[in-house]
Amino acid sequence: MMTPPADARISPKHIIESRAVRCSSSHTPQRLGSVSVTAQIFCLRVCWILRSRREVMAKCTAEVEYPELVTVSAALKCIISFFGTLGNATSLWCLVQCRKTNPAVRIHLVFVFSVLLGICLITLPGVTFINYISAFCKVESVPQGLRIFFSISNSVLLQIDRINFTAIAGFKMIAVFSPHRYQSVTKLMDFQYATYNGRFMAVDFGHRNSTLNNVIYIWYGVNYCLPFLLTLVAYLLMTASMIHQKQNLGMCAVSASTMDHVTYTLRVVLLTNLVLDGPHVIVHQLQEQRLASIITHMIFYLHLLIDPLVFVGLNLHYRRLLLRRLAKSIPAAFSAYLGLSSSASDDNEVGDTPLKPLSNSLEQVDRYKACESTVNYTY
Repeated sequence: MMTPPADARISPKHIIESRAVRCSSSHTPQRLGSVSVTAQIFCLRVCWILRSRREVMAKCTAEVEYPELVTVSAALKCIISFFGTLGNATSLWCLVQCRKTNPAVRIHLVFVFSVLLGICLITLPGVTFINYISAFCKVESVPQGLRIFFSISNSVLLQIDRINFTAIAGFKMIAVFSPHRYQSVTKLMDFQYATYNGRFMAVDFGHRNSTLNNVIYIWYGVNYCLPFLLTLVAYLLMTASMIHQKQNLGMCAVSASTMDHVTYTLRVVLLTNLVLDGPHVIVHQLQEQRLASIITHMIFYLHLLIDPLVFVGLNLHYRRLLLRRLAKSIPAAFSAYLGLSSSASDDNEVGDTPLKPLSNSLEQVDRYKACESTVNYTY
């Protein structure tokens, strides 16, 4: 039997047809006339699917070194999606029920937690599923349009989320240094926080179109680093100013007991986001760091769950409002067992805690007014 030359090229069509003949001959009767057209088409389709899968697996770049880590990451993101949806929905409900928060502040925070809710409810589950099946070479089972939609929408919402907290830090810094100017800014606030991430597809930096790739890489770095650096600078300046005021004002020191609860909780939320976003920004400036990328993104996505937990948990009024609602929603016996009570003040009284004078003496009232004029930078 003669073998074809090594450089002979056989078209894929001939390969498929020959495999179809072998498949059909192994599953048909002895007489060729009884071979149905349907069976031939079926065998041809099976052979084509097997060939396609072999080609996909041959080109697959599955993370076979970290299968357990990929699975753990997917499971953790699913947990974050579920509890993050509950937490952010609760934060939105508390903001809607609140009656005393600055309207501009409330609109901004509603927008912030709406973005977080959209990530937890829609984009994060979709991206998690796509990344998981991509790691094990099953990405072809998801339509390409759906993959692009989830990748772009998740990138855009995450970037809006980061810019939102940059805006919060900037507004709080203005409120610390110039309370009156801050009040003017809040009246003219216009929310335009849309931006495009740009990395929903792989870009081969430095090989083809190097100039364009360098421009994209620089934009990509600025897109991630700039919001983080602005938030960090604003937070440090705000903290330094508050420490300086605390040293100079004595009894009028700025603390969690004198500032309103929203300001206090937002400071903690900003600090949490800075801690979680720092490694995330660094990893996105590196290339071919698969293990670090998986671990860092697991940590970064925790802010979707921690932010509403801190915002509601550390705010005394929101916490009481939530407990009262739970007390009304569960049976009385179980409510009494947990120590919940629904006899508190009306929900409309929930809001920020302003500075109040300790007594009616003229001296303390004057001191209170001086403190109020100095530290009236509530956000």
